[in-house]
Amino acid sequence: MASSSVDGLINIFDLMGCSEEDALLSTLNVGSSVIRFSWSKENLLCCTTGNEEFQLWSANEPSPYLSTTREELPQSSQYKADYLIDSFMVEKSLYVASGSNQGVVCLYSAETKKLHLYCELQNGHSDVVRTVCYSEKGKFIATGGE
Repeated sequence: MASSSVDGLINIFDLMGCSEEDALLSTLNVGSSVIRFSWSKENLLCCTTGNEEFQLWSANEPSPYLSTTREELPQSSQYKADYLIDSFMVEKSLYVASGSNQGVVCLYSAETKKLHLYCELQNGHSDVVRTVCYSEKGKFIATGGE
């Protein structure tokens, strides 16, 4: 289990431990408030920070496996990433979603130590998109906006 906070730390616990001190396995210093985080493939932790940064961590390493800011994302031909939304898994592949102030969602594939623009989801929203969710059963993506 893991927990995070605006203090910029992600704590990883072994729930089989007897006390809180015994249960704490490691602490990852993200360096900024953690907005969202989730477990990914191969026990990697994904997080989005208040500084608009996406990080991918191994629970056993002192620094992120992958770290990129919103400004460093590969840009689409028509839209720039105004903010990060979230990350999600599709089978064994990790995707990161960013949004534009015009309601466009860009998906980035995280197959290597670098993100690659995968596709743009247009015409679904006209304003800020706050959440992206993938349905493994239905094989579709749902987005929610303001």
